[in-house]
Amino acid sequence: MPVSPQTFSRLSDVNLAHGTLLPAADAGWETERLHQGLKVILLQSGEIHCKLPAHRQLSFDAPCLCLIWNQAQHEGMQRFVPGTEIRHTQVTLPPETFSGRDIPDQLRQQPGNGPSVQSLPPSPGILSLATRLRHCDLTGPERHLFLCSKALEFAASALCILQERAEIPGPPRRPRDDAAVQRAAELLEQEIAAPPSLAEMALRVGINRRKLSAGFQRMFGQSFGEYIAALRLDRAYQMLEAGNLQVAEVAYNVGYTPAHLSVAFRKRFGISPREMRR
Repeated sequence: MPVSPQTFSRLSDVNLAHGTLLPAADAGWETERLHQGLKVILLQSGEIHCKLPAHRQLSFDAPCLCLIWNQAQHEGMQRFVPGTEIRHTQVTLPPETFSGRDIPDQLRQQPGNGPSVQSLPPSPGILSLATRLRHCDLTGPERHLFLCSKALEFAASALCILQERAEIPGPPRRPRDDAAVQRAAELLEQEIAAPPSLAEMALRVGINRRKLSAGFQRMFGQSFGEYIAALRLDRAYQMLEAGNLQVAEVAYNVGYTPAHLSVAFRKRFGISPREMRR
């Protein structure tokens, strides 16, 4: 998730950025080359929409902690909501900071060497660290050493939060259950205008509702209902971008009324469906 900083400090191989943005108008999608290595972003206020290779369109609402691991030449795109203050702190580390076994399994490269992304709720500790980074009043070499040490602590804390979340015990996983979740996702793609309920889908793919619900959360980071909503809006965006259908036609194609689509679309993408058609 690339973010344009207001303040920037280079600390040897550690890069620290923090600041506040207030987009006055919708500038559309902005492209930026993705950092190679680990990027940790704490979104403390505001909302950001982004597109990354090998991922569906992503949306991040504050407070949110985002980790991106990338080792190849990739570009990302971002879009801000006009009039919404965006306050952020971010730290980047080069890939050589880590050996292959140091990167958590949740941040392994995606197929095709694409970047991996994890979004987490921030802990009180990392919020406190961000405040100390933003309000450091030291000068000279003391400032450099303080910011460098706290930036590294910030990245380490984010990785600890990721690891702690992964260690929360859950029900045993079976390949059959994962295959059923994947099948359910495929069926939702085909039936997005009138998707089955969680109970109906569980019957169709052959597992119980609890396992199907937990599987969506584990595999996609979203509940069954959130996945459907995101899928509908992503499909609507693609249709509007193609420019072949009117807004009302797009809405009905993805199972929304035009009014409902307008509200949900603006909340997710920061722009109305009609503005997309211009």
